[in-house]
Amino acid sequence: MNSHTVPRKLIDQFAFDGAARGARQIWRYEKNRAPYLQKSLKNASAWEGHFSDPTDPKKEEELERRLNVEFEEPVNEFLGVIET
Repeated sequence: MNSHTVPRKLIDQFAFDGAARGARQIWRYEKNRAPYLQKSLKNASAWEGHFSDPTDPKKEEELERRLNVEFEEPVNEFLGVIET
């Protein structure tokens, strides 16, 4: 499961319109690596198995659900309010 650590709508605040029509892009920075263009906002802050627990396979799914309900949805709602 891809764990999203930052809401996409928040990442979109830092993105720009790329060369391809309708494509939003963002620069990605990592330690000891030159900046490079991250082409997909969907995967910009997603890591496979980031919240996984080998002793409890259901824990990652539950944590992702809670983060979505308790953090991502309120952030998206707030950003929608301040954008208007």
